[in-house]
Amino acid sequence: MSFDLVGAVKELVNKEEVMILATSDGEKVGVRTVSPLLVDGRIIFYTSKGSNKYRQMETNNNIGFCIGMNGIYQGEGKVKFLGSVFADENKAINEAYRKKYVGAFEEGAPGEDMQSNQFIEIELTGLKGWRFEGEVPVEFFEVEI
Repeated sequence: MSFDLVGAVKELVNKEEVMILATSDGEKVGVRTVSPLLVDGRIIFYTSKGSNKYRQMETNNNIGFCIGMNGIYQGEGKVKFLGSVFADENKAINEAYRKKYVGAFEEGAPGEDMQSNQFIEIELTGLKGWRFEGEVPVEFFEVEI
């Protein structure tokens, strides 16, 4: 049986509302949740230019993530900065985000400047995860991309 790990991860990104993201800068590692979105086969999230994760990604564009129940899939990638969530060139991504996450750009965290939010794309470099039959893990897969 052939299992499409990349397809399974992207399908889950399309469904899930939370993904765990890890970034680092030197010896400091940060782990936090982000709201993932699948647009034209690309995994995208957004964050503020003033956040620690943004600064870490500017310094080191290598990231890791987990998504799904109990971290069913783990991934690695490089980030690509796409610009402001309000930029004309990001209009389609903005609309898709608003559809999946109603109110996403209307309310921010306390003290957050919504205009500083930037879209980030994850360019996958590797994935790991289990294929399940029902709730039973039956086969582990690992791919480099």
